[in-house]
Amino acid sequence: MPGLFIAAIHNGELANSPAAIVVSQVEALFPGSRVQEVSQQQGFEDLSDLVALREWSSRQWVLERRWRNYLGRASRLRELLARIGKQLWRVRVAYQAAFRDRAWRIRQVEAAVSRKHQAAWKDFLASDLDLVLLLESDATWTPESAAGLSTAVELLTCKSPGYVNLAGGLSARELSIAHLRPSVSGAAPPGFLRYLPPVTNTSCAYLINRPMAELLLNQCRTHPTSSALGIDWLVNATFLEAQETRIEIECWHADPPVLIHGSTTGVTKSWHPDR
Repeated sequence: MPGLFIAAIHNGELANSPAAIVVSQVEALFPGSRVQEVSQQQGFEDLSDLVALREWSSRQWVLERRWRNYLGRASRLRELLARIGKQLWRVRVAYQAAFRDRAWRIRQVEAAVSRKHQAAWKDFLASDLDLVLLLESDATWTPESAAGLSTAVELLTCKSPGYVNLAGGLSARELSIAHLRPSVSGAAPPGFLRYLPPVTNTSCAYLINRPMAELLLNQCRTHPTSSALGIDWLVNATFLEAQETRIEIECWHADPPVLIHGSTTGVTKSWHPDR
């Protein structure tokens, strides 16, 4: 059985969160697994930085444009709507103090969460274990979780980079991947879909192997601005670069989810006001 590293991403609330139960259940399911809590973060700046927000929005807009092309969703209409949306956002950030403060807070929290995931990848690679299960505090156990996790672990015996989204959270329509045709070949076990090209869902709970962790951290090293992306977009950016450099990634999504995404199902309340 592959050795499992369990990384619990939180901000001091793990003991009273749904993920505490997940951690204990997974430890029992995979004897010899190792648990690492990742919660340390720097304090946030209260004063909004308009220049930093504008720079971030420009980089984010370019990334989202590349992502639309990657998914085969680029069109003149979508490009126009994206440009309009970007300009409206920048006007509101410039002239509406409350909106600017909210955007700045979201940016700082997203970057902080992303840095915790990056720290977890580094801790995992410093270990001698094969796979890492990353859990945010709203990941929630179900009676079907044990069987689903056992199957997910078996999927990542591959030597190529491997990623399994376990909790979902957003629908295929919300992710703009409803038009994609996931693999339903005989190699796909019940309850899992393999996506080509690789695509993400939320970062509530996912499983990766060592090659995938190395690929993600290499993205941060070779493209330093990627390390400040929200974690979902950091994974997206890595998928984009992998396609351009012809690195094959085994990308699986649990369908239905193996773990419940608490913030999108009402189990817990998300810090993110847009969800």
